[in-house]
Amino acid sequence: SILATILIFFTFSRIVILLTVLLWIGFLLKEVFERKKVVNLFTISPIFLTRFFNLFFGNDGSFTDRIELFKTAREILRNHPHIGIGVGNFVRGIDYYPVYTAGGFMLLQPVHNVFLLILAEYGIIFGIPLIALILTILARAFLRGSLLIKYGVFSILVIASFDHYLITLPQGLLLFTMLLVFLFYSTLEKTKKV
Repeated sequence: SILATILIFFTFSRIVILLTVLLWIGFLLKEVFERKKVVNLFTISPIFLTRFFNLFFGNDGSFTDRIELFKTAREILRNHPHIGIGVGNFVRGIDYYPVYTAGGFMLLQPVHNVFLLILAEYGIIFGIPLIALILTILARAFLRGSLLIKYGVFSILVIASFDHYLITLPQGLLLFTMLLVFLFYSTLEKTKKV
């Protein structure tokens, strides 16, 4: 767990790092209250703190970039409602719906929301059933799972709401699929035992 946590910091994904820190704090507080132990907390390197604090000093455009990408996803869905723009074609679609950063550069990234990205690429006909399947698996796992599974489902929902790599990168897609299969299987096991 410690090695995975250290490696997560090198992704520089603020949402994942924030979730990791929050989950570790929750875990450590649980340990303190259950076992009455004193826990030493580690300091965070200044390079990682800078990654977070630049949000508040106005020199980070990721929030405004994401808003623009949300608008582009809405435009793509409005113009291609039934079958979408095509799987993996969101960035190609930006040619027709250009998005520019605050510095004036063209932003060639998918929308940072898995559910909007699915709708824009798959359309309503295929996107809504896929989103419904994902949310059903997550909801069942959250309602029937242990505290650790609830943490996992919460983390997946937060990451899926603020990033796209769960379905755009091969390793993210593999991890996301494995997690969904694990969560689906864990709810089946609970059902069989009852």
